[in-house]
Amino acid sequence: MSKEQSMYVANMWPSMFTQAALRKFERGGWHVDGNWLNNTTLSPLHRLIIASPADFNAAVFVDPSEFPDSTTMTYLIYPDQLVGYNFEQQKFKAERDLRFEPLLKGGDVLLSESKHVLRLVSQVYRDILPTRQEITYLPIEFDDIRANTRLLRENHIKRPLRVLWNHMWRKDKGFAEALDIINQLSDRFTGTEFWIARNETWGNDPTKNTETKKQLRSDTTLPLSILHNKRNVFFQPNFTYDKALDYWKFLGQMDIGFSVSHHEGFGLAMLEQASAGIACVMPNRESYPEVGKGGLLTDDVIGGIADLIENPQLRMQISASCIHNARNFNADEWADKMLQIAQTDK
Repeated sequence: MSKEQSMYVANMWPSMFTQAALRKFERGGWHVDGNWLNNTTLSPLHRLIIASPADFNAAVFVDPSEFPDSTTMTYLIYPDQLVGYNFEQQKFKAERDLRFEPLLKGGDVLLSESKHVLRLVSQVYRDILPTRQEITYLPIEFDDIRANTRLLRENHIKRPLRVLWNHMWRKDKGFAEALDIINQLSDRFTGTEFWIARNETWGNDPTKNTETKKQLRSDTTLPLSILHNKRNVFFQPNFTYDKALDYWKFLGQMDIGFSVSHHEGFGLAMLEQASAGIACVMPNRESYPEVGKGGLLTDDVIGGIADLIENPQLRMQISASCIHNARNFNADEWADKMLQIAQTDK
C-alpha cells in the first residue's frame, strides 16, 4: 500500500461513506480502508485519516499525535456520543467525554455532518476545537437511487397510495409516536397503505442503557399488536447494506415518508427517501430545517401527512422539491470536497 494515495475511514458505516464515493476515490487512485468498511487496522501508512468520534461497535479511538505524518480530519457524525443524550427527557446532556479530546484537539481540520451538530459540539468543546472547521454534509447515493426508482414512481397510479415510516425502532426516533400516527391515519384513510420498515430492528440506546429499550418494547407491545391486525398496515424487514438495490426499489414504491425523530444530526434516511421521489414530512426541529429543506417541515406531522394524502397536487409538489434538495448531497461531489479539504490543509 502506497502512503501517497492511502486513506483510512474510522467509525463510519458503509452506508454513510457510500459505494459511489468509494468508486470516486478509487478512480482517483486512492486505496480506502476502514474498520467498518473492510475491517482493516489503522496504520501510519495511511496518508489521510477521516475519523468520527464514537465508542460503539468496536469503534477506533484515534489520537492524531500518533500519526504525525498523516492528515487527520475529525468528522462529527454522532452528537449523542460526543455530548451525551438523555433518552427520558429527549435532549442532549452537554457533557464532555474525555476519551474524544485527543481527536477533537489534535485533528488538522474539523468536519461536521451539519451546522446543527457543530453548534452542539462547539458549546461543549469550544476551547479545544481546531480553528479550521467545515460543514461537510454526509453523502447519499443520489444518482443510483434515482436510476432505480424513476420508473417505479411512474407506475404509482396502478396501486394504492403508500405512506412509509423508516427508522430504527428507538425512543429517540419517535417509534411510539410513529405507531400512534399510523394507527390514527390508517383508520381515517382505509384505502391507503401504511408501511413500517426495519421490522423488529430495535436499535440500541447509544448510552447503553438497556432499560430504555426494555421500556420501549413494553410501551409499544399493544400498539404493535393492533397494527399487525389491520389490513392496510404492513411491516417490512430491514434491508442489509448488501441489499441496497432492493432497498432503493422498495423506496420507489412508496409515496409519502415521515419522521418524528427527536434526535437527528443529519437525516440520512429521509434524504434517501427524498432521492426516490417520496414526499417527505418532517418535524421542524434538529437538523431537518437545515438538511431537509425540500420536504414538508411542520409542527403537526400527522396533519402534514393527511394533507399530502388528500391533496395529490401538493404531494407532487413536495416530491419534486425533495428530489431537487436531495441532489445537493450527491456522493460524487462529497468525495471531491473531502479531497479538496485534505489537499489544502497540508
